[in-house]
Amino acid sequence: MELQEQVLFITTKDVEAIIPHLNLWVTSGRNELIEDFAMYAMLHRVPALMPRNFCSRSFFDQYQGVGETYKAYDARELRDKWKKILQSFEVYHEKLRLYRFFIERDHSYLTYKNQLLGLYTRTVQRRLRVFRKKSNLPYTSH
Repeated sequence: MELQEQVLFITTKDVEAIIPHLNLWVTSGRNELIEDFAMYAMLHRVPALMPRNFCSRSFFDQYQGVGETYKAYDARELRDKWKKILQSFEVYHEKLRLYRFFIERDHSYLTYKNQLLGLYTRTVQRRLRVFRKKSNLPYTSH
């Protein structure tokens, strides 16, 4: 199919170093709802094409024009969305520039870490309150 001119096949352990040089990030796996590398790509103004699920649909509804979804294992829809993005690459690139701040604010590693830490903190505090009620012991913090 002469894809050698359009697709770059690379084997590397440092994927993050290559992503900023790409025109499109395509996710084919369904193991993750939104792949970390897809998010990294969009933060570096590379449109993403990923399998459709509730998470990817919600993301692209919120940030319209930064990527597309396709039905998993549907090669025709994958091809059509691939062409759509590459034929309108400048539009997607500009949308990513405009949404970058909001995507990073809502979906960065730091935000994820802080949300997870907050979840753990609330869970521990809830357990302490339940324990105090059951044992009727005064709570002392160390």
